[in-house]
Amino acid sequence: MQTTAISCHNVSYETKGKYLVKDANFSIAPGQKVAILGHNGAGKSTLIDILAQALKPQQGSLQFFDAPFSQLDRKRLGIVFDSLYAFPLLKVKEIIAYFMAIYGIRASADLDQKIDALELRKHWDKTLTQLSKGERKKVWLALTTMHDPEILIMDEATSELDPFSKNHCWEKVILSRPDRTVLFTTHSWEEAQQYADAILFMSNGVIPMEPVATSRLLSPEFLPYSQKVVVQSEPQITAYLERSNPQHYCEDRQLHILAEDVDQLVNNIRQLTPSYSVVNTTLMDVYALFTKKIAL
Repeated sequence: MQTTAISCHNVSYETKGKYLVKDANFSIAPGQKVAILGHNGAGKSTLIDILAQALKPQQGSLQFFDAPFSQLDRKRLGIVFDSLYAFPLLKVKEIIAYFMAIYGIRASADLDQKIDALELRKHWDKTLTQLSKGERKKVWLALTTMHDPEILIMDEATSELDPFSKNHCWEKVILSRPDRTVLFTTHSWEEAQQYADAILFMSNGVIPMEPVATSRLLSPEFLPYSQKVVVQSEPQITAYLERSNPQHYCEDRQLHILAEDVDQLVNNIRQLTPSYSVVNTTLMDVYALFTKKIAL
């Protein structure tokens, strides 16, 4: 019986004296949906390249279904990279036909459903160079799922899509096979929270822990605050934080302030600025904890 779909053992990748991935260790169970979350430069795309064998790590090993990659039937795997530039002068219909020939796939109702869900027929006679980045990613989602892979690895596969198209891709294509193992990177904390069973955090090439269930990460076990105050970084707010030292971090020039007594925190902030928001804590706050932006 296969115990893991993907396992990564002490994997490291270094270039120009800098580790882009360092001692990565994690396992993903068959059928699990796992999101890798981290800021730009965290090492997410490098890790995807290593899993796809596009990069060879200097240290460590990978296994798929408890066996080395060399023993993996490639039809069991589908990969969507962040940057897609292959076949720029082929038409969409030609690319689809080419990959159908590679996989030995005939036309079917299932494939037609994926193509329609991805809205590709209206681009049938266009080349990839005539498509937007989001439209190109839809093409590659069709190519990487047409053979119904058991494992789907995606690097920012839905980043250029509008919310409706993003949800449609997930519901009709990515999750079209319920037992499929999905490992994906995203900059959307909301997307990860909606579709991932578990989360892998990554910062500066380091993964601090095994995948943890999304619901568990948002529980008091990992974050003892249910709400926070978000306010623009201004001198009077910074001075207040230096005096009172509540748990906080800065993201995109906004201060995220956490406290057990949110009402008291709001009273204090209200005396300094009329512009603030009280919102529920999210995965981003847990990430800030585990990447040492804040110390609880």
